[in-house]
Amino acid sequence: FVASTSTARSSALHPRPVPRVFVPRRQFSQIAVNARYICYGLRAGQVRVLHKDTASRALLRGHTAQIADMKFAPSAKDDILASFGVDGCLFVKRVVAGDGGDAVDEKALLQITVSPPPADVSSLVPRVAWLSKSELVGAIGDAIFVATVDVSKNAAARALTVDVSLLGEPCDGVH
Repeated sequence: FVASTSTARSSALHPRPVPRVFVPRRQFSQIAVNARYICYGLRAGQVRVLHKDTASRALLRGHTAQIADMKFAPSAKDDILASFGVDGCLFVKRVVAGDGGDAVDEKALLQITVSPPPADVSSLVPRVAWLSKSELVGAIGDAIFVATVDVSKNAAARALTVDVSLLGEPCDGVH
């Protein structure tokens, strides 16, 4: 309801109904921002990264479909981006300014592929959220998982497949 006043008779508030607004069921969060970078998802699944100070940019690849959710890790020192696409892949990458500050580079830390993909992906919205600077939670449909990310500077990239039928059984840093 919206309150309105009648200026002719009194200043009392009179409620009147507001028409319903249709909001699409799939609401993606395709923008992530931290102190140094602005990232946004492109239709084909890439992530455009812009450095706020130098205006240098990069295009991160890996997803085969649209990005549904992106978040930076809650760390002031590290620029670690998690992106979850409708393709069922979750990527965690460190974003770094290149040599001389004129380029932006990436370092893959973790890739999680949800398998088997949910039957009706078109109605699901994959979500990702950071629990701490090294733990995140991912959700797609009824499948919810927590993953530990090695955020050290020398971390080796890991690629995992999460079998949604076995969620509940911890395996290799994912439970």
